[in-house]
Amino acid sequence: MKKILFVPLDDRPCNLKFPKKIAVNSGVEVAAPPKEILGNFKVPGSCEKISSWIEENVQNAGALVVSVDMLCYGGLVASRSADTSLSLAKDRLSVISRIKQRYPGLPIYLFNVLMRLSLTADSEENSVHWKDIFDYSIFADKAEKTGTPEDKNAFDALRKKIPEKLLETYLSVRTRDHEINKACLDLLKEGNADYLVIAKEDCAIFGLHKREEEILCGIIKEKRLQSRARVLDGADEMGMCMVAKAVLAEKRSLPRIAVRYSFGKGRDGSLYEDVPLDTAVRDHLALFGINPVEKLVDSENVFFVHSFEGIQKDRFFEPEAARDRDQIHQLKNFCSEIVMMGEIKKDAFVADCFYANAGDREFIEDLYAVGDISSLKAYAGWNTSSNSIGSALAAALLPGNREFLAERFIEDIGYQSVVRNAVNKLLSQRGISKFDLGAHREEISSLVAEKLRSWANGFMRNIAPDQRYDLKVSLPWPRTFEVDCDIIFS
Repeated sequence: MKKILFVPLDDRPCNLKFPKKIAVNSGVEVAAPPKEILGNFKVPGSCEKISSWIEENVQNAGALVVSVDMLCYGGLVASRSADTSLSLAKDRLSVISRIKQRYPGLPIYLFNVLMRLSLTADSEENSVHWKDIFDYSIFADKAEKTGTPEDKNAFDALRKKIPEKLLETYLSVRTRDHEINKACLDLLKEGNADYLVIAKEDCAIFGLHKREEEILCGIIKEKRLQSRARVLDGADEMGMCMVAKAVLAEKRSLPRIAVRYSFGKGRDGSLYEDVPLDTAVRDHLALFGINPVEKLVDSENVFFVHSFEGIQKDRFFEPEAARDRDQIHQLKNFCSEIVMMGEIKKDAFVADCFYANAGDREFIEDLYAVGDISSLKAYAGWNTSSNSIGSALAAALLPGNREFLAERFIEDIGYQSVVRNAVNKLLSQRGISKFDLGAHREEISSLVAEKLRSWANGFMRNIAPDQRYDLKVSLPWPRTFEVDCDIIFS
C-alpha cells in the first residue's frame, strides 16, 4: 500500500496532523482534504467538497479512512448542532456505497462518534448549560434504572432548569446521530464498508448514550458484525488508530504486548468515560486484534499505563495532586521498570492517564531522572484516558517518529500541565474567556508560543542538550484548550 485517503474528524492537530505524523516512517502517504474545506471550530467543513475530493482522488488509494462526522455534518462540533437534517446526512453518507461499488477491492474504514452527554462549551454561558445538560443526561438514565426518589427529583429539577428549546434541540441531535450510526452498520452488513468504530465521546457510567450503545451492540450481534465493528470509549484518537490499522492491515503478525499500571492496576474509571481504565486499554488493543500477554517474558513490547486510584483529577480545572511517601516510592519503581526495558531489549510506550486533560509533570521528571529511556517508542498524556491510550498505542505500532514523541512531551506536559494553566489564570484576570478568545486570539497565541518555547528549551536541555531544533507554536482554534506544535530536528 502506498497511499491512504484520510478524512479527519476536524482540522485540529490531534485529528488532522497526528495520523499523518505517526505514519511518516511507514512508507505510506496519508492524504487528507485541503484544510480550507475542513472547517474550523464553529464553522463546519464543506461536506459536498469533501465528498467530491474523495471521488476525485480515491482511484490511487490503497485504503480509505473516513470520519463519518466530517462527511455527514462537517466535523465533531457540527455533529452536535441541528443544522443538518437526517435525510441530508444520509444522502452525504451514500458516497461510501458509491465508492465501494466502483472499487470493490478498496478497504474502507469508518469511524464515528456516539454523541457526548452534552453540547459544545464554546462560551462562559454555554459552559453553565454544558454542566446542566451533562447532569440531565446522566439522571435521565439513572432515574430510569434506579428508580430512587432522589434521582427522579434531580432529573425533574434539571428538566425544569434547562431552557426548553435548548433541551429539545439537544435530544433531536442525539436521535439523528444515533440513526446515522445505525446506517453505518447497514453499510457494513451490505458489504459497502469493511470496518467501523463507534467511539463514545465524553460519557459516564450512567447517561443517555447507554441505551443507544445497547441498541448498536444488539445490531452488531444480530448482524454478526463482531469482527468488523466495535463500540468503545474515545473520539479524537480514532483517526490515529484507524490510519494505523489500515497501514498494518497487510502485516501478518503484530507484537505481543504486556501491560503494566502505576497505581491501582487500572481498575478505576476515568473521568468522561464509562468503563474501567483496564477495559479501555483492552478495547483499544482489541481494535488492532491484540490480546495482551500476562508475563513480561512472553512480550516484545510493554505498554506502561500511568494510572490513578480513586477519582481521576482534571488538570484543565484542578491543581496537581499531592502524593504521599508510598505513592512517590511506587511511582519511582514504575519509572525504573520503564527504563529497565532498554536493558532487556524490549520496546516501551506510555499512556499517561494519571490526569484527564494533561500529562503528569512530576511523572515525566521522575522518569528522566531515573535513567536512559531511549527504548521509549511513544508517549501520550492528553485529554481523556482513551485519547492517550489510543494515540500512544497507534504511534507505538508504527515505525518510530522522534519528532512526534518530543511534541507529545512538549504539548501534553509543557502546554497542558504548565503553560495553559498560567495563561488561563491571566485570561481570567483580564476578563477574557478561555473558551473563545475573540479579538485577543493573535495576542494570546503569541504569548502561548513564547511561554511554551521557554519551557521546551529547558526540557530539551535536560534530555537532549546537543539536539538542535526549531519549534513552531500556535493556537489552532480561538480557545486555549489545545495547541498546535511542530518540532523540526536539524
